[in-house]
Amino acid sequence: PTSQETDLSTLIKGITTDNIALATEIPTFRAEEEKRLGIETLSKEESDLFARLKQEQAEFQNLETEDTRISERLQQESVGRGITRGGLAPIEAGELRKNFLLKSSKAAEVNVTAALLAGTQGKLLTANSLIEKAVQNKFGAQKVMVDAKIANLQLLLQSPSLSIEQTNRANAQLATQKKKDAELAKKKEDSTTILNWALTARQNGASALIADQIAKLGLSDKPNLEQAFTLASGFLAKPETKTLPTDIQTFKTFFPNVDITTPQGQQQYL
Repeated sequence: PTSQETDLSTLIKGITTDNIALATEIPTFRAEEEKRLGIETLSKEESDLFARLKQEQAEFQNLETEDTRISERLQQESVGRGITRGGLAPIEAGELRKNFLLKSSKAAEVNVTAALLAGTQGKLLTANSLIEKAVQNKFGAQKVMVDAKIANLQLLLQSPSLSIEQTNRANAQLATQKKKDAELAKKKEDSTTILNWALTARQNGASALIADQIAKLGLSDKPNLEQAFTLASGFLAKPETKTLPTDIQTFKTFFPNVDITTPQGQQQYL
């Protein structure tokens, strides 16, 4: 790579662990739920969400350890094949990048499941925090990589040694990356909207299954607002609680111009 380019392995190391680490609320939240299992009977849907949360956490931890296995496997495969450390580095970087993206997606799923469980129990601050982290998990790594490419191209364009052809090509690539950045911002916005719909729907009586279907649309590579709204629309407003009218309200329905709080009104109609 040239001095203006950033090696992929450096990019991976440069991405903060906050982008893929599970939210700090989750271990405490899970511990609280495990205590509740001993003293309360959880609803079936709560139990199902909790079981899925534990499964997804285990899958995430397995992906965490996969980094070491990738490095060890590639080292073993390179023995006797004459592959130098320098030749192995880009192969390893590519494999680690794939696993990094898998970890990011799985962390997003964990955070969303935890958010739906928290929302079911009325823990709105925890649920909203987990939704924010899920969106960061899903799109944070892509954002960092696009930003790095934009920065590298802007730096490259400052070089006086570039030919006109090279400058034009760099400007075209810069325009492409800026377009990707704008598209990514829209995806993050739509994802946040859809995940909040899933949370609201769950709070307003949607089953865990329906809320999960909505959430999956929010975690897709191309969040679909229209499809998500079709699923969520029936649950975005709290059901109205109908109350029977009082005797006075019934009276005013038939005699709207009479004030029975006055002596005259009371004498005439009571």
